[in-house]
Amino acid sequence: MSAALEPRIAERLRANYAERGTPLHAGADTLATMLLGISLDIAYRAVILAGADIGAACDLAVTASLAVLRAVDPEQLRAIDTCLPTTP
Repeated sequence: MSAALEPRIAERLRANYAERGTPLHAGADTLATMLLGISLDIAYRAVILAGADIGAACDLAVTASLAVLRAVDPEQLRAIDTCLPTTP
C-alpha cells in the first residue's frame, strides 16, 4: 500500500513546492516517505496497540503531518536534492 501512495504524495509535494518557487526532486520523495511513515505509525500505535477510534487516529496523523510541513524548511529539502548525483 505505501509503495503505491508514496509516489502520489511526492508528486503532490513537488507540485505544491513548485508553485511556491521551490522545485524539488529527491527531497519530495524523502518528505513523502516521512509523512507516510508518521501517519502509518500513528494509526498502528493508536488503533492497533491502544484500541483508539480510527477517526481520532486520523485526526492525530493529519495534525502531525501538518506540523512536519510547517516545520520543514524547503532549503532542507533542496539540500537533499543537491547532495545526490544527477541522473543522465
